[in-house]
Amino acid sequence: MDLTQIVLLLMIVVLGTTLTLVGVQLFFILREAERSLRKTNLLLDDFKVLSINLSQGSENLRSLVANFSLKNGSLLMSLATVFGLVRTFLAKSKKSQKDG
Repeated sequence: MDLTQIVLLLMIVVLGTTLTLVGVQLFFILREAERSLRKTNLLLDDFKVLSINLSQGSENLRSLVANFSLKNGSLLMSLATVFGLVRTFLAKSKKSQKDG
């Protein structure tokens, strides 16, 4: 073997080792990214359940105020209307944040 063949063989070994190490590191990075995405997905699922429960609670409160105001005057009905408008505004704001 002459000097050129030895240098080429050495370069092939060095490049192969480097590419192998880069591949292993890329595998670890992708595995960590997958774990992070799974945790984020679980967090978003929990937030979804929380927002649904909060929405149902506010709807129950609104119907309670509406029923009470039917018996006790228009002031409480106007408060229920304001509450409904605020709830609608917050829902639109949340939707626009989700879209944006």
